[in-house]
Amino acid sequence: MTKPKLDNAPSGKPHDFSLRAIRSAQMAKVPVALEPFPEEWHNPNQRWLAHRGQSVGGTCTGQASAYGLRHNYIKLTGDTPTEEQMAAIQRDVKDAIGTLIDILPEKEISSEAMYQMGRYVGDITYPSGGEIRFVAKAARDWGYALERDWHSDKSRECVWTYPPGVDSARAVANGGTTQDMIDAFAADHRIEGWAMVGTPDGDATWDEIRAAIYKYGWVMCAIPIYTNFSEMEGQERPVYPSPNGELDGFHAQIVDGYTEDTLDIEHSWYGWCGQHGIFPKDYYTYARDLCIWLVYIDEEETKIGQEIHVTCNITSNTPAHIDVDGVRTGDTPLKIAIEKGKTYVITASALGFASQTAVIDENSTDLNFVLVPVPFPPKEPWWKRLISWLMQLFKR
Repeated sequence: MTKPKLDNAPSGKPHDFSLRAIRSAQMAKVPVALEPFPEEWHNPNQRWLAHRGQSVGGTCTGQASAYGLRHNYIKLTGDTPTEEQMAAIQRDVKDAIGTLIDILPEKEISSEAMYQMGRYVGDITYPSGGEIRFVAKAARDWGYALERDWHSDKSRECVWTYPPGVDSARAVANGGTTQDMIDAFAADHRIEGWAMVGTPDGDATWDEIRAAIYKYGWVMCAIPIYTNFSEMEGQERPVYPSPNGELDGFHAQIVDGYTEDTLDIEHSWYGWCGQHGIFPKDYYTYARDLCIWLVYIDEEETKIGQEIHVTCNITSNTPAHIDVDGVRTGDTPLKIAIEKGKTYVITASALGFASQTAVIDENSTDLNFVLVPVPFPPKEPWWKRLISWLMQLFKR
């Protein structure tokens, strides 16, 4: 089978609500004490997740979110598919307008919807891929749709995009459900918020990740993938090999169980490797600086996050890269979460312009950089450059 399509490097690391900071506020003490969690735990609802196949599409952010939201639905309602429904899954079916789909159980979440909406709210314009922070934002601001109402195209030749093109054609393919009906359903199925498991830029300790898995049932991650990951092809229980070779790209997944030295991974590479995989601790240790870990949080935690953070809107007179405390966070216009009581060094840079730096705190809700072009030095006449070259030549 064709090697799975990976994402390019993200535009930067996030700077969002920190679960560590929320926990600290809840406990009103520092350092943060982790809530007790067993040494080993595996989400019992893993067996009810339909194995997803992104095939040739770089839709992993949507696939991961769909897995996680499905976990949330089952946990909240107790409504699991039957063994017969799981056995009735159909692969590589063409719908009425030619979209290549998998027919999954009735309440499965649309990975295409989450992928497209994540790109939409994140204003992503490159051809393929996304970022997990923008999918989380889409799940909060828009909600989610069901696979039966928004088909996920595996071939990427007949994609149901957002905003939709010919809505009537889509309605024909999904039993008459229009985009307006999908939007109304999504509005009733939104998450409260999200937070980075550890620091605001998504770094987390091994125990923080395990504790979050136990508390929430799953954690979403974006991880770097190295060229030797092809060793996993065909493995029924795929194990990420110790990183070796070049950085091949990035990939979004969820982890929904753990032991002392491993995390359970849910793969969206149907046909290439098995669904329930293993992410070893040594891989995490090697790649930690490039990994991002986040969770979808509840109403109480979101409220605390809003109480201890403010939002800073960063703009510039020309498109610019933004670094927060030396970490590339994204491009303007950009919103970041500022924890109250802390200061941050913000740097804006753009090719052909002089970089600028500002120090901000909780009182800085709007920051606008006016970057000044760097003048190019005047070019000497050709005959002067020739004389200079000759003089240097004779000095040798």
